[in-house]
Amino acid sequence: MKSPLSLREQAKNRAYEYFDSAIRKLPRNTEGKFKESDPIFHNTDVDAFRHAYVSAVFTQEYSAMAADIFGRLNELIPSISANQDPDEINMDLFNNSVGRKYGKTIKSDYKLLKAIHNSLKNNELICSPKDSRKYFGLGLIVPAKNQIVITVEEDQSNRNLIFFDITNKKIMTRHEFVASIRQGKYPGYEIKKINKQPTPVSKRDSETVNNLG
Repeated sequence: MKSPLSLREQAKNRAYEYFDSAIRKLPRNTEGKFKESDPIFHNTDVDAFRHAYVSAVFTQEYSAMAADIFGRLNELIPSISANQDPDEINMDLFNNSVGRKYGKTIKSDYKLLKAIHNSLKNNELICSPKDSRKYFGLGLIVPAKNQIVITVEEDQSNRNLIFFDITNKKIMTRHEFVASIRQGKYPGYEIKKINKQPTPVSKRDSETVNNLG
């Protein structure tokens, strides 16, 4: 399974490459890389397309639930959200939700890019913070603990298989997470026997995002 951070970077670049070739040219620096400091990448159709596509890819790779959580955590990156306007956050979360919708049903990357392109042409995406449409899903995640672990993959019985520590940016299997809990590295979690299998379960608190089990 790909790391969420590397997957995000790959999907972002894929979105820019498609936009550059199929919609309109994007500015690049002297090294040929996309010049993300240019205003065209912020609060525009480029921004909207990227958010929707990246969220769709996360839905394909993990699940819609995991994509939603990663999208809301993404907005906590200090360099992005330190002074971000609520309308900008609304725009990003709205576009993330559109991407998840397509990621649930489309498996082909090319078809996914075309679907997001069509959603852009059909005004389904929000391309400006001034857009009056509102996102009514869950808002930003503000971690209350030093470590929060979320599930990124389940089996057919809804048993948690793969976990991601959002503080340490670490992917863990169920066995690795169980071992870390036993070593005292995750005091907010405990182990219960479910169907004779040791299973990580969070100690209940007000943070729904890290309530496993």
